[in-house]
Amino acid sequence: GLSIPEAKKAFRLMDIDGNGEITRDEFVSALRLAEPSLCLEDLRLKIRRSFRSILEVFRVNYADPLSDVMNKEVKVPVARVADLMRPLDFKDSETRTFFELIDVEKAGQLTCVEIIKGIHHFAPACALEDLRVRCIQRVSHVSDAFVSLSAAECTQMLSLEDFTQELFKLELIGSDESELA
Repeated sequence: GLSIPEAKKAFRLMDIDGNGEITRDEFVSALRLAEPSLCLEDLRLKIRRSFRSILEVFRVNYADPLSDVMNKEVKVPVARVADLMRPLDFKDSETRTFFELIDVEKAGQLTCVEIIKGIHHFAPACALEDLRVRCIQRVSHVSDAFVSLSAAECTQMLSLEDFTQELFKLELIGSDESELA
């Protein structure tokens, strides 16, 4: 079975809307996102390949131009998401399939944060790629982003909260991104 820390992590991952509670639908949706499927694998690959462009499209359209912080309140309908994804060579049917997988409440609209979090759940490698790119934007090599850490800190086990704090201290995430980490 799951250990208590593993169960807590799974709970946080399943809590797509971040309200601290999960519904049966959120639980089922999270398991569907992880389900292996040939047709979904093609879509996962396409999302992984376009991840940076997808983030940029949402940033340009829904982030504050001065602070570059993503608007967490605006609900984006599936038709608008399809409009944004079309220039990135996503078919409307692909966008709808992805959207339906992450739209737990079947409301037909999600916040940008929920969409990005959904991408991280659907194609987990995107989160790691995003972190790798952030490291390289700051320094030449990924390992150079962590030179300020002592040898003991490099081998220390971290909880999700500790990991998030370390990323924030290393300026790899902003305070507004802690819920996405």
